[in-house]
Amino acid sequence: AEQITLAVETRFRQQSKRQTRSRHVEDDEDEEESLLTDNREGGYQQYADMQHRIAITEQESQERLEFMQEIERDVISVHAMMKELGEMVTEQGYVIDTIESNIIQSHLKAKRGLEERQTADSYQKSRRKHMCCLTFLLALGALVIVLVLYVLLS
Repeated sequence: AEQITLAVETRFRQQSKRQTRSRHVEDDEDEEESLLTDNREGGYQQYADMQHRIAITEQESQERLEFMQEIERDVISVHAMMKELGEMVTEQGYVIDTIESNIIQSHLKAKRGLEERQTADSYQKSRRKHMCCLTFLLALGALVIVLVLYVLLS
């Protein structure tokens, strides 16, 4: 992009120089008309010089046209690049949206998993308490049975 910008700036400067020269040639064309009516000595040489300047002006006009066509090609090329860049940005936007969606889903699933683990921990603690109570009751029942048998057998 910088190279294109530099090329366009250089061409613009060249074009400005040509336009300045072209203005001088237009002034010379006015001078040409006055020379045609002037029959003074050396007028024909000046007329020939004027014809030469007009030829140069035509050449500069052709160069200017070629320069403008080249700028047009460069602009079309830049437009195509910008269009491709826009498409790439759009595609990447879809990818980023998909990644964002996956991150949100992962976060929600991790949060749900943590809640289920906490619930399982509370059930396990409650079960331990029940098992301790049941073991205590069984041990107490066994002690009562042993005492009853001991008293009856003694």
